[in-house]
Amino acid sequence: TDEGFDPAGRRCLVVGAGGAARAVVVALADAGAAEVVVTNRTPARAEEAAALAPGVARASTADEADGADLIVNATPQGMAGDLTLPVEAAALGPGQLVVDLVYHPALTPLVEAGMLIHQAAHAFRLWTGEDPPLEVMSAAALADLARRD
Repeated sequence: TDEGFDPAGRRCLVVGAGGAARAVVVALADAGAAEVVVTNRTPARAEEAAALAPGVARASTADEADGADLIVNATPQGMAGDLTLPVEAAALGPGQLVVDLVYHPALTPLVEAGMLIHQAAHAFRLWTGEDPPLEVMSAAALADLARRD
């Protein structure tokens, strides 16, 4: 569940290296994240952001998203008119929490991908009265999204 996510001991990916991303890097390190991977289209900026949390954060590439417990988009990708995802849809998987700092539009392509899975799970629960197979549903939805990229 998304509620009560504790980054302590978790592997986190921060996409972006601006002011918001830097604040997230420091906050995750302070909260006890095991590792904070920072990626940015300009590698030097990712290194600068990672340097704010020595020993915890490091700069890398977005292709490490598949191993992250938490993915935070701190880039403008997904803002009105931009339908690109900050990470490959195929890298998203069951059990990951995805947070998008973009506030306009409220529903970015990244958030919509996560919502699709949870809305389907809620509908399954309403229709059947049983707990949904969330990992199976997530894998199927994300595989379909990856094929559309």
